[in-house]
Amino acid sequence: MPPNAVLGGNDFDGDTVYVGRTFHNGDTLVAQIVPKKQIAFISWRGEAIPKDHFEVLCGTNLIWRQCYDHVIPENAVVCGKTALGQPVYIGRGHYEGSLSVGKVSSVHRALFIPFRTAERRLESYEILVEQKRTEGWAIGATSPPPPPPEDIKPTYPVPPIQDVKPYPPPQDVKPPLGPPMPMPMPPPLGPPPACDPYNPPAVFDPPPPYHAIAASVYTPTPPIPPIEPYIPPTQPDSYGPQQSDTWVVSSANYTPPNAVYAGHDTDMSPIVVCRCFHNGDLLPGKAIPSRACAYVSYAGQEIQKSNYEILIGEGYDWVPASNGMLAPGAIEAGRTVNGEILYVGRAHYCGSITPGKIQPSHGALYIAFGGCERRISNYEILVRRNDFYRDEAIKICY
Repeated sequence: MPPNAVLGGNDFDGDTVYVGRTFHNGDTLVAQIVPKKQIAFISWRGEAIPKDHFEVLCGTNLIWRQCYDHVIPENAVVCGKTALGQPVYIGRGHYEGSLSVGKVSSVHRALFIPFRTAERRLESYEILVEQKRTEGWAIGATSPPPPPPEDIKPTYPVPPIQDVKPYPPPQDVKPPLGPPMPMPMPPPLGPPPACDPYNPPAVFDPPPPYHAIAASVYTPTPPIPPIEPYIPPTQPDSYGPQQSDTWVVSSANYTPPNAVYAGHDTDMSPIVVCRCFHNGDLLPGKAIPSRACAYVSYAGQEIQKSNYEILIGEGYDWVPASNGMLAPGAIEAGRTVNGEILYVGRAHYCGSITPGKIQPSHGALYIAFGGCERRISNYEILVRRNDFYRDEAIKICY
């Protein structure tokens, strides 16, 4: 793939996909390129059609933006046109554990993606747009400077010679000097105004009584509302996520330092909690850093994975459970294709402490061990410490 190829998302089994286009029956359609499979897929008339000849979209100023109410932005990237001349835009959306690339039709007001062997229609999706670049200063071709303006001196009118008078003027043309002007004086002050004599009242009003003054400034205190009885919080119907958990993308060459420790293998190699995609399922499993890989159980087999996510953080505990039962604060780590939530559990098996997936509908824990999938009824489940002990305290009090 080119170094600046536009990343689209991931396939249902976790493989990275890129954006491309190809031609089919007179239409220019968006292609979902899967480099690991060395093939691309398009959606056309309800089918997912593989293509081995395609073009790769490259660029650095392209971004994905959520498409609201099926309104196509003005800067949306046009992939091409159909045989009827309708524009085809590029979009992507989540479907059964995948983030798939497909075509956006302004006529049908939806995104169409190829998924496995069929074409799927999505109402909520993102659309690829071109981000405008900030224009910088550009230096154009130089041209010769214009000629300097002519130095034209202004001309002023010259008064006639007969109007010019000599300076200083002669004695005979000076104005005559008169007597000095008298200084003005202020007008004389009149007689002072007459003042009325002060006549004190004969009788004074008595002061008001003290209780009247107190009544005028007293503000009654508002009544105190009755105290409502304490109602303890009710226990939730299901153990959903109370806070977000942090999963970090890892690989064979990197393991985060604060990964959640789950147990050890038969050779005492440390095991941490992980999850990864397989056949559309997001499965919890075990990651062994010393072996630079992870393992999940699926359909009776142990599947080895090189791309996976590791759970990191603190505040987790392992508590006993059995037969598919859950506990308050259980960690939702995965989901099947049918939408069932999977949880993290671990168990002792053949000298190891191995984590795996808890599937409540099956009433058991499944672990990957020795190339096979093992079913265990008694196990420990991973919970958030605060949520679990808060619920236990409420049970003790009530």
